[in-house]
Amino acid sequence: MVSTEEILKFDSIAVPIPQRLNLLILLAVWVWQWILHVISSKLMDISHLVITRKPGDIRVSYSHGQVYKASRQLAVRMLMIIFPLHVATMTFWYIKENSDGSSQLSNGFMWIGDMLPLIQFVIIISMILKNSPVVFYCCKRLLLIESQPRPLRTTYILISDTLTSFSKPLIDFTLYLSILAFGELKFSHIDLLVALFPVFIRMFQCLREFRANPKDKMLFYNMLKYASSLPILVCMWLLRSYPHSSHYHTKFQKFFMLIQSCYTFYWDLFNDWSLNSIKNIRVGKSVTFPKEYYRVSVLFDFIVRFWWVWISLGHYLGFNFTTAMLFDGEIQYLEIIRRGIWVIFRLESDYISINAEK
Repeated sequence: MVSTEEILKFDSIAVPIPQRLNLLILLAVWVWQWILHVISSKLMDISHLVITRKPGDIRVSYSHGQVYKASRQLAVRMLMIIFPLHVATMTFWYIKENSDGSSQLSNGFMWIGDMLPLIQFVIIISMILKNSPVVFYCCKRLLLIESQPRPLRTTYILISDTLTSFSKPLIDFTLYLSILAFGELKFSHIDLLVALFPVFIRMFQCLREFRANPKDKMLFYNMLKYASSLPILVCMWLLRSYPHSSHYHTKFQKFFMLIQSCYTFYWDLFNDWSLNSIKNIRVGKSVTFPKEYYRVSVLFDFIVRFWWVWISLGHYLGFNFTTAMLFDGEIQYLEIIRRGIWVIFRLESDYISINAEK
């Protein structure tokens, strides 16, 4: 588990751990705006896929253009608010890191710097929920994903799958809140409990859908995909609880990580994106983008999914890699970009499938 010193450490290259979640959410908001732009550039209208009205709302749903405009306005407004606060946060943390702790500034004002990441998080979440009531509605009911009828199914999946991409920053932010509230990491293994939260949401959703439609075995296999994270978390717990056997636990952990990376990578390509092969992309099915786009996206998905392998390989070859190549937390930014690319081809696949049924 991350130590108190690591959480509160300022690095000239990497963003302090408590602030990272805010930047990642801001990045995700801009990535969503980019997704809508890419999709609209191909004349795809996904307003019937990503529903923007709550059930029972008799008003006409927003068109794709209206969603794009509203998303852009939200992204710009959020950037204008968060960027100055981010600069203030980095300044406070830089002063704190280079202070001996005895100055009046350090004793009198540094607590503001400690609170700034939390203040920004509250602002960001409130802006998203205020501007997207359907997101608030779905977040309250993530475990109750409606099986029949399913107009909001895609919205539920986009939210809950994106939540899995935020697992590590959510863990770090939870540890920061613990330090902020108690002055120390109060609860043992709380990071593992937080890591279980997004996994259990998707597992429960898949099982609920499978129960409603037991003939669709893919729903059960999809649940197993998310369940593949559980052995990894168990190994992490064993590594902490029984350090004398860490050699064996590390081997098992990497074995299960390899299974998960292969499973999720395969599922991205051949189920979520409906590809038949990397060479032919989709045999007998239409494609919206040039085939090179799919191949580059497959390569990027592969690189990010197996990022831990490249770190381990670099360390084995003598490079000074521990958990990152360039700066701490780099994989978290890459994961948000990977998730954005995943969303584009997932929506494209669903769009083609729905139009083919008409």
